[in-house]
Amino acid sequence: MISFGLSKNDTVYSNHINDLIMQPNGQLQVLTGAYSIAQSINCALSLWLGEYELNSTEGVPYKLIFQGSANPQLIDYQLTNAILSPNKYMSKEQFELFGIKKINSLTYSLDRQTRKFNLDAVVLLNNGQDIIVSI
Repeated sequence: MISFGLSKNDTVYSNHINDLIMQPNGQLQVLTGAYSIAQSINCALSLWLGEYELNSTEGVPYKLIFQGSANPQLIDYQLTNAILSPNKYMSKEQFELFGIKKINSLTYSLDRQTRKFNLDAVVLLNNGQDIIVSI
């Protein structure tokens, strides 16, 4: 099940990557605005460093993270860069409305035994809207 939705206080929740969402009335909706930014952040966090052949510098170095050879500061830096990466691909008009202004919170946990990585972030957009992203 896809889990996107606006809360009463205009917070976008995202924990699934999709281009479309199903409305309660059965109609499909293309993701736009804050929804598309949440999707872009999820995509950036899901990309392993070197996985994208057209730009091998994009992605998070999960291999280093799971091997234990990355220090916490490097992990924070790489995750922050991934979360902010949608800003690089926006027009000036898009950035004014939906650019990522700052990361209000970023927490993650890592279990190297089970190779399980969880992340929760709250991101503030330039229009004042919060996005909550969970992977």
